[in-house]
Amino acid sequence: MEIVLVRGFEAIEDKDAKVLVLGTIPGPKSLEVGQYYADKKNSFWFIMGRLFGAYPSLNYVERCVILRASGLAVWDVLASGERRGSKDSKIVQGSEAPNDFAMFFSQHASARNVFFNGLAAEELFRKLVLPRLTGQGCNLNLKRLPSTSGENTHLTKEEKVEEWKVIACSL
Repeated sequence: MEIVLVRGFEAIEDKDAKVLVLGTIPGPKSLEVGQYYADKKNSFWFIMGRLFGAYPSLNYVERCVILRASGLAVWDVLASGERRGSKDSKIVQGSEAPNDFAMFFSQHASARNVFFNGLAAEELFRKLVLPRLTGQGCNLNLKRLPSTSGENTHLTKEEKVEEWKVIACSL
């Protein structure tokens, strides 16, 4: 399988964001349409619909507006990276370039709660980002949530909603 350089998206964010939800890097369907979590098998928008009203049936712009108004920011740990296939486990080690989180946290002083959409996002953040955050990293509350990926079949969509409710409690 061919190795492809993947470039991430700008954050869905507002200066008053209180919570940051982090994935790893966009998947093929997201890259194709230029939207976070565009794969219909991914339960991210189902969960955001249940928690904040950003239902998958709404257009993407409307969903983003709802997340911003709710105090959520959505981004990926990686700005770019090489990947063989679509899974996070296929990201080529050493090719990962993280987003500028020092800048993000300096511009979003209220965003102290960081939730990871799965293990890979958490591991990459702890490895590539946290050591570089000097004093800013000390004030962050970090929590991994179950991946919304369609590949994560350990939990039902409803069980994922229950796990992700912690975000609403953090706002």
